Amino acid sequence: MKQIFETGQGKITNSLNPGIGTTSPNYKLDVNGNINATSYRSNETDYTEWVEKLDLQESIAAGDVVEIVGGKITKFDNPGTAAKHPVIHM
Repeated sequence: MKQIFETGQGKITNSLNPGIGTTSPNYKLDVNGNINATSYRSNETDYTEWVEKLDLQESIAAGDVVEIVGGKITKFDNPGTAAKHPVIHM
């Protein structure tokens, strides 16, 4: 693998995998550190993350429908709106 560009904080190789905060990038974008973004797009696969509650006193249980408000999670109270690919448990 030929190195194209490197600084003390990152590296790009001829595999075109840019690394931020790493000098050994193994993915299409390899970041070692926190990321601040104005939006995120998924390829419609699930991912796990931790989201702070909007109301720390609110109880959220498995099966509850939730939404993100201001970057925090809360119960979703509009049953007329459905997800593009809803998960249905029977």
